[in-house]
Amino acid sequence: MRELRPTLLTLFGWAALIAICYLWGQTYDNAAIKLEAPPLYGEFVTRLDSGVLWAIGTAAFVVAIAPLLVKRASWVVLLVAITLIGFAWPLSLTMIDGTEEITDPLLVFTQYIFAVPQVGDPGEFLSNFVERIDDYPAHVRAHPPGMVLILWSLDQIGLGGESAAAFAIIGTAATTAPAALIAMRALSGEESARRAAPFLVLVPAGLIIATTADALFMAVGAWAVCALVLSITSEGRRSDSLAVAGGLLFGLTIFLSYGLVLLTLVPLLVAVVKRRFRPIAVAAGGGLVVVLAFLATGFWWLDGYNITRREYSQSVAAIRPYEFFVFNNLAAYALIMGPVAFVALTRLRDKAVWLLVGGGLAAILFANLSGLSKAEVERIWLPFLPWILLATSALPSSPLWMRSLLAVQAIVAIVVGIHVETLW
Repeated sequence: MRELRPTLLTLFGWAALIAICYLWGQTYDNAAIKLEAPPLYGEFVTRLDSGVLWAIGTAAFVVAIAPLLVKRASWVVLLVAITLIGFAWPLSLTMIDGTEEITDPLLVFTQYIFAVPQVGDPGEFLSNFVERIDDYPAHVRAHPPGMVLILWSLDQIGLGGESAAAFAIIGTAATTAPAALIAMRALSGEESARRAAPFLVLVPAGLIIATTADALFMAVGAWAVCALVLSITSEGRRSDSLAVAGGLLFGLTIFLSYGLVLLTLVPLLVAVVKRRFRPIAVAAGGGLVVVLAFLATGFWWLDGYNITRREYSQSVAAIRPYEFFVFNNLAAYALIMGPVAFVALTRLRDKAVWLLVGGGLAAILFANLSGLSKAEVERIWLPFLPWILLATSALPSSPLWMRSLLAVQAIVAIVVGIHVETLW
């Protein structure tokens, strides 16, 4: 009973945070916060038809096989299985709203896909990006030009349109968990990585991952962190090669979303504790190559960041109350993490795992206090999520407990999916 009490208190805290922010949000006129289903960005619309059976069936299958995968599968087979689950789970949650929801979120007028015809010549697009910022959809104005160029590139090879974009996003996002697990294995061993594996994919955040570009950003950022962590735990040429790869990936990451500069806190924390600064220096050189390549075309990252801050100050963010969203952001994030992950944070004692988890938490803290994240953090902060979910390695690993805890995560996702309709 003594061990159960802290867990129950943590669950109560998780539910209380969400409930308080919901009730607090009701005290505002929706015109002031632009949030109809606090703490999430969406609206309350109950949909219950046969589509939900896909989510229930996928969850039941994963819950049933997870302990077997964790204990008996080889490391490579486990990573492949986790990748497949990471693809299937978001898709199955999308089916709650019907197959059209796989692509419809990409067709909202604020999305990147509408800027693809405006690219024309990539060099000209980049050199004039800042000057023409007001000509682009809202999501393009709020981000660097990287995602538009990715979609343009897909279009150039015959994979244009919303269907190809949707599956590129979901497929890339599915590789996030393996990246995080490989990094975790390098720091704290395979056993703890195995325990966390199913919790990285069967998570309420699956509701958001399907067809939001931030899910793609999450994967690119995860592989950047993974490469750097492997570099820090390696020696010689292998370390330098991995550091260069990590730097190049981080360079790409910051041209997908300005806020993902904060993701560097994860490998930086590892490097400081391990006293391994050469990989960070080498990685900085790799990242600089990407920055200079964009600069050579006429796009300077800081100019883009400054113009985006101007756009942000003139958006709905200007009227959203800071004091409310500092707490509401955390409530929204707690919801997509799920109660089990919230409990795991209080049980984690492994110092090596805390290096990764702590870096993710620090990134969220800075992002939250900056005032540059008001609502929609269930989408915007996705790239920090896999590192925090590694705390689930501290959960009981018996088959009964694992299945029960995974079922709780799945139930939360399905219930929210049935009652809240988001734009992604």
